[in-house]
Amino acid sequence: MAEASPRVCGAVELFGSGYNCAQAVFAAFADEMGMDELTACRIASAFGGGMCGSRNVCGAITGMLMAVGAVCGYDDPKATIEKKELYAEGRAPVEKFTHRYGSLKCVELIQALKDDPELAELPYGMTASRPCAVLVALGAELAEEFINRSKENVHA
Repeated sequence: MAEASPRVCGAVELFGSGYNCAQAVFAAFADEMGMDELTACRIASAFGGGMCGSRNVCGAITGMLMAVGAVCGYDDPKATIEKKELYAEGRAPVEKFTHRYGSLKCVELIQALKDDPELAELPYGMTASRPCAVLVALGAELAEEFINRSKENVHA
């Protein structure tokens, strides 16, 4: 497994301390968003467990997309070009996530983790009761890639 960035390690550490998957990914980018970590954790608190524990869209994905939007998003309601660009570019990390684990749904992802022979050694301090640390790491990694690429395009 490749060396994780400090941002990814921070997300995994937040998850390991008890925050949900959405909180861990989103709060790992709090400094990029100009907010403190606790505020970020409050904002993302309802998105864990696939949105309030409903096991729908994975919280690592929602945390990832909230971070991407907070750092790289638009705020003008008439910004149709920016909206189209963000949606088009934002699909790439979602598709990478889906390609890796076959779903965006929390319940299906948890099953995929249990069935994944590559995860037999439980990376990132995963436990059987909280197997999603690897999803948190992937969500943070993909958000970081997107944000870095966006910054490079602005400076190009």
